Amino acid sequence: MLSYIKRRGVLSKSRLPYYPYRDDGQLIHRAVQAMAGEYVDIYYKHNADVEADYELQNFANQVSADGAKEPDGGTARIKGFPPRVTSLCVLKKIITRLVWATSAAHSVANYPFNYYGLYTPSMPTKLYHDPKQTPGQFDIYNLPNKFTSVVQSALGMNLASMFYDTLFDYGKELNDARARSVVTKHSADLNGWILKTIEKRNRKRYEQNHLSYPYLVPGWIANSIHT
Repeated sequence: MLSYIKRRGVLSKSRLPYYPYRDDGQLIHRAVQAMAGEYVDIYYKHNADVEADYELQNFANQVSADGAKEPDGGTARIKGFPPRVTSLCVLKKIITRLVWATSAAHSVANYPFNYYGLYTPSMPTKLYHDPKQTPGQFDIYNLPNKFTSVVQSALGMNLASMFYDTLFDYGKELNDARARSVVTKHSADLNGWILKTIEKRNRKRYEQNHLSYPYLVPGWIANSIHT
C-alpha cells in the first residue's frame, strides 16, 4: 500500500494533510500484515518448508503470467505474480496483498457507491442526445430514462449495501487453536484500539470541517468481495 501511495506522490502529510485513505489505510494494512505474518509462521518454519509445498507452488505457477506452461501454468495471467514462492517473506507479502485487496481496498472502492451512485443525476451510467434538448445545453432529457435509472439503483444496492461479515470475524470458526488465537487477537486489535483511533480521527475531521471517512472503520470492512 505504501509503495502505491508513494508512487502517486501523496505519501507526505505536509503536502496533503487531509487524506483519510492513506492515514486510516496504513493502520488497517499493518493489521493485515501482522496477522498474515503470524498465521504463516504457524505452518511454515523455514523457507524450505514453503518451497516444498507443492500445492502452493502449483497455485503460484497457475496464476502467474510467467508460470511454466505445463500442464496449466500461466492460466490466470497475473503479471508480476511470482511463478514460485521461494521464501517465508514472499509468502507473507502475497497473503497480505490478497487479504488487503479483497477486504479493505475493495471496501473503500465499493461501498461509497451506495451513497453516490444510486442517485442517477449524481452518477449517470450514460448521457443521451435528445431532440427535445437544445444542442450544447444540459437538461434532464440528457439523463437515463426511468427504467435504466431503476436498473442502476438496483445494481448499486446489490453491490454496495450488503455486509455479510467483517474483517477477521471468523477466528472462532477455525479448528486449529493456534490459528484461532492469531485471528482472534488481531480481530480484537481491529475492533479495539484501531477502531478508537479511527473514530477519534473522524471526529477531528468533522470538527475541522472535513468529511469524515467511514469506509475504513473496521466494522465496515468485509473479509472478501461479495454481493
